[in-house]
Amino acid sequence: MKIKKVVFFIFSGGIILSLLIFLFTPISTIDKWLFDSYQILFPKIKNNEIIVFGVDDETFKVLKEQYPFDRKIYAKAINFLKECNPKAIGVDILFDTPSRNLESDKILKESAEDERIVFATRLFSENKIVFSSPKNLLGDVRLGYTCLYFDSDGVLRKFLPSYSYNEKLYPSFSSEILKNYSLEDFQYVSFLKNWKKEIPIYSFYHLILDEAKDWEKILKDKIVLIGATDLTLHDSYRIPHTKNIFSTIQEVCPGIIVQAQMILTILNNFPIKQFPPAASYLLFFLFPFFGTIILQRLDVKKGTIFLIVSFFLLLIISILLYLTNGFLFPAFFLYLPLFFVGIFSGFNFLVFYKRKSEEVKNLFSKYVSPQVVEEILRNPEAINLKGEKRFLTILNVDIRNFTSISESLKGEEVVNYLNELFNQWVPEIIERGGTFDKYTGDGFMAFFGAPIPQKNQAD
Repeated sequence: MKIKKVVFFIFSGGIILSLLIFLFTPISTIDKWLFDSYQILFPKIKNNEIIVFGVDDETFKVLKEQYPFDRKIYAKAINFLKECNPKAIGVDILFDTPSRNLESDKILKESAEDERIVFATRLFSENKIVFSSPKNLLGDVRLGYTCLYFDSDGVLRKFLPSYSYNEKLYPSFSSEILKNYSLEDFQYVSFLKNWKKEIPIYSFYHLILDEAKDWEKILKDKIVLIGATDLTLHDSYRIPHTKNIFSTIQEVCPGIIVQAQMILTILNNFPIKQFPPAASYLLFFLFPFFGTIILQRLDVKKGTIFLIVSFFLLLIISILLYLTNGFLFPAFFLYLPLFFVGIFSGFNFLVFYKRKSEEVKNLFSKYVSPQVVEEILRNPEAINLKGEKRFLTILNVDIRNFTSISESLKGEEVVNYLNELFNQWVPEIIERGGTFDKYTGDGFMAFFGAPIPQKNQAD
């Protein structure tokens, strides 16, 4: 019954402490850091589909125009792209209100009349849902919503392929661009990193100036995206570190590159799915429960090894699930209660079992050798306190002619004589693995083969 109470308190303590830490400290972001690291260490993204034209500092220098640009500039860029025969054109620039130049608005509307073009729109939801749509300006054009979802640490990692409002689904910007592709049905998807390496980015001004470069050869059958890449235009977001897995600094990523990452994730057929929450919480209780039972049978050294092996085992499972199925397995979330269970079990061992060890040493050291005591402590199951039948070798020592010897000596001389003999014989028996039993006046009894079994005990 006592052992059951110990297991209960250790298990409960590990669960409660872990929940408090996850609820009230930022330590829960460690799993997110692990997921970010996987995407750096195990990149699976390939891009031969997307090209981005960004409104950057170089564009401002070349065009010498104030931002936002006159809409006939965007119209010229779109018309140029249509001549290059791309598969799709995504414009991540909001045209939801008329400009001061109505003629430019008309020119942009005429250029937008193409099924390959998708324009960005917004869903705002402060007090109520508000659609910021360019349809009033551009007419019946294809729209994609660019709403983004952030984790608790303010970092952008995941997106939805569509948004639901009033029982109606609104496609995301990336999903609308890929409307002609066959997509898997999934919810949250974490977009992949290393965007500077994988996505070709050109300055927007290349679409405006007449250049000798053969753009049609570059852009044909590609997905071409237009958006702001200059960070001063305030269309940028924090993404996980991409340079170094040990970096603590999040990088700022332009929104158009985020959209490109979403498209690439779907095109590469590598949706990254959250591990089912119900399964996570079930394992959150099961791991420390069985861990508590196992740790009660281990000393501190073996328990430490068990915790280390468990950590790396969970980490390996997490990596394998990510690589094979795209699952984000919360290894640290599941390991933390097991870790605290291990700490509490080790403390319990040191406090209670250490005290028991001292009691065993004090009891047996008078009768058996230190080696036997240590063996008892290492293997307490070898002793059956209820008693058992066992083959033993008994040594019964009696001093010959002790009566005549004692009559010829004084009382204190007899005591000294016995002490001298016993001080020689008893340590010799203990040293040979025997157990001293008792004194019998002018002799003593000892036995071999208990409490620890001995081979060749009769010798």
